[in-house]
Amino acid sequence: MRAVAVLRVVSALEGLSYLLLVFVAMPLKYGFGWPLGVRVSGMGHGWLFIAFVAALVWAAVRRRWSPLRAATLFALSLVPFGFVVIERRLREESDDAAAGERADSGAPSEA
Repeated sequence: MRAVAVLRVVSALEGLSYLLLVFVAMPLKYGFGWPLGVRVSGMGHGWLFIAFVAALVWAAVRRRWSPLRAATLFALSLVPFGFVVIERRLREESDDAAAGERADSGAPSEA
């Protein structure tokens, strides 16, 4: 589950950096002539996007996801607010896995 947890964190950071770039830095550049915001936030977003792709590959290999599932998560990362959908899907998977582990151990499950 560690790979999925890392992917969730990196996805959230990357998604927030994308929103900062699109909704703050770009309007500052084109509306007020201040290109430094795009330069700084763009570089940060680029590094976070690379980290997201690496975390996605790691999670996909560790969890044995289908290529279609990995491609869907990748495509969602290209859409503003797509990280919210990614987070929801990965949280549901984590919740399902935790419920399965509780059922296997004989511990009472939370309803």
